[in-house]
Amino acid sequence: MPKMVFAGDHDDHNDHLDYNDYCNWEHTDDGAYMHCDNTYHFDHNDHTDHNDTPTLVELIYFRAIAAVNSVILEWKTAMEIDNAGFHIWRSEEKDGEYVRITNSLLMAKGDDSTYTFIDKDVRDGVAYYYKLEDIDIFDVSTFRYPVLSSPDKVLIIRPVQNAVFTPDTPPIFEWRKGRYSEFKFQYSDDNGRTIHEIPTNGWMEDTSFTPPAAAWEEFASMRKEQMVLWYVVGRNEQAQAFSEVRSLTIE
Repeated sequence: MPKMVFAGDHDDHNDHLDYNDYCNWEHTDDGAYMHCDNTYHFDHNDHTDHNDTPTLVELIYFRAIAAVNSVILEWKTAMEIDNAGFHIWRSEEKDGEYVRITNSLLMAKGDDSTYTFIDKDVRDGVAYYYKLEDIDIFDVSTFRYPVLSSPDKVLIIRPVQNAVFTPDTPPIFEWRKGRYSEFKFQYSDDNGRTIHEIPTNGWMEDTSFTPPAAAWEEFASMRKEQMVLWYVVGRNEQAQAFSEVRSLTIE
């Protein structure tokens, strides 16, 4: 019986499984496949060298989001052919030495899939570069361009921390553009639950926001004597970051 592994299992190529009763081997120019109940498995000991062929994964985006004491890696695929899964690699320099930070393969989900990996082993204020490696069922890997997780926060201009407002006076929220091109403004309660997000769909290019008078009066009247937290999220093509969280009180 030939040695075989399930697609995506790159750690153990020594499993001997007897499927003779209900599986058929199919030999092709690319190697030997076992067909069992419409599932294909590949024999790594019976195929030609594919190292000069990139993996067939079409990536829509791969981005790094700087969060509190962590970096969130997100990516989305349009197409995955023979993909087994992914690994994440990290460096503190774009052209420096990258170290793999995933302990095991992040298993492929198939076409039109979204993936998330959280890197918690980070230091505050340090910029990290990340590469995405996809590995196919032939053990061929392809590295995707590095993305930067910037420690640069969105810088708030006004209002100041712990500002006090009334329902009659809408505040002016303003922040610096910095290296980000799109923004989202969010209110949350003192438990961190999002109360309102602006814009409700998509992102805005403006670097300031003033609630309409009627909308602010309604919002503020419901939250008199309460503390409201607010912050701004900024993003560009490769990264996303948050401002500090500020509070305001409505009296």
